[in-house]
This record gives sequence, structure tokens and C-alpha cells, in this order.
Amino acid sequence: MKLKILSTALLLLVLVAGCTDRGKQEKGTATTGSAQTPREFKLDGEIVSVNKDGKSAVIKHKTIEGFMEAMTMSYPMPETSDLEKVHAGDHITATVYHDASSNRIWVGNVQVQK
Repeated sequence: MKLKILSTALLLLVLVAGCTDRGKQEKGTATTGSAQTPREFKLDGEIVSVNKDGKSAVIKHKTIEGFMEAMTMSYPMPETSDLEKVHAGDHITATVYHDASSNRIWVGNVQVQK
């Protein structure tokens, strides 16, 4: 089951990387990125599951303006403090970081909403 989720998440990341609308990114709410500064996007969603060992969480999120449509996918969550405060069913806001030079995507600055 975990392998199926991981495989699906990796496939989604590849699809998202290839389907992003470049013109919309430049006009979106994100900061302009460079090789050293990742772009930042606002995420509003719900935690579906947390994988503390894998430092990731499956998040069902609304449209991320200027970046991607609403979907459910696994995101890397490298900060232990973010992983420790989230549980399945939590409504969160967070920042999605995108490093265009490596096409790396991760979530940080997680805030659990009451």
C-alpha cells in the first residue's frame, strides 16, 4: 500500500512539473524564484496521512494559485517540527516551496487551523 502511494505521488510530481503554466506562474501570487531562492505558494488543505519516517504527508489541497490545480498528493515535509504538529484530518495552511533549478517541491511553514 505504501509503495502504491509513493509511486502515485512520484508520478504526480512528474506530471505537475510538466503541466505547470509558465505564464500563470509569472503573474501569480508567488515570489519570483531563482536557482538559489525557491518560489513560494500558499497552500490550504487537509492532511490525509502522515509518514514521519519518510518525512512526508499526503495533503488534499485547494487550487494553489499560480502553481497547480486542487488535488490530493504526497508532499515532502523536511522539517520535523512541521511533521510533529500534523495529524490525519487536520485542516492546515502552509507554504509550498518550488526550486525550479532542481524541480524540487516541499511543504513548510505549516499552521494547523482550529
